[in-house]
Amino acid sequence: MKETAEDQAVTGKALENSGARLLEIVEGLEELADRMDVLKEDRKKRLAAAKSDGYDPKAIQRVIRQRAMTTEAKSKERDLFAVVGVYEAAIWEAERGPEMDGMK
Repeated sequence: MKETAEDQAVTGKALENSGARLLEIVEGLEELADRMDVLKEDRKKRLAAAKSDGYDPKAIQRVIRQRAMTTEAKSKERDLFAVVGVYEAAIWEAERGPEMDGMK
């Protein structure tokens, strides 16, 4: 089927509209990225200020992550931490070796 001039006009208008909408979306996302960069920089400054006040930034970040967790997620993390503790104890015992058992 041959495309008529009218068909081409409709297609052109549709592409123009979708192109304009796409540009609007892209520019909006770019604006958000710029704002996120500013917020990230603000976050770094606040963590640096906390560090200069004697606080541990990594600990602060951990507290923030935990406060954002659901009760279920916190429970799963505690359970995993307990299992990790058991594994570490087993490895420690294995590394001590049998020669240390007689020293009890």
